[in-house]
Amino acid sequence: MGAVTSLNATYFELETKEVLDLLCSNDLESRLAGIRRFVDDCFSVRMDPPARDQTIAFNAMVPSEVHQAIRTLTLVGTDGVWSRLQIPCLVVHGAKDRLVRVEMSKHAAWNIPRAELKIHEAASHGLMVDAAAELNADLLRFLAKSNSSKH
Repeated sequence: MGAVTSLNATYFELETKEVLDLLCSNDLESRLAGIRRFVDDCFSVRMDPPARDQTIAFNAMVPSEVHQAIRTLTLVGTDGVWSRLQIPCLVVHGAKDRLVRVEMSKHAAWNIPRAELKIHEAASHGLMVDAAAELNADLLRFLAKSNSSKH
């Protein structure tokens, strides 16, 4: 499968740390720059200005404390949790993701016993927008397959 066998911070792009630094800033101008950059980094296609503004406004409602808490998250122990999952799991990733490397999803799929990995080549972090039709088709197929395996 070519997946990695241990989870580590190198799965996150360097840009993620830079964006997180801005998102955690107490300076409103820096925080807004971080939100704009996060939104722009999430999608492989440029959003029209009203949709981009709405997405920026939505992300601005997330308290900076939430972004600060992300810094304290640890990846230690996730492999053990994933390995105990006994349900079918669909792991999806956008190949053009500028925030999280595809190796993260490969690692998750490798460690989840009943996982299926789907990488969307033309999508980024916001693959639900970048590849909405393809993702919805994948979800419907996965759910139908998972449901039929119950009978």
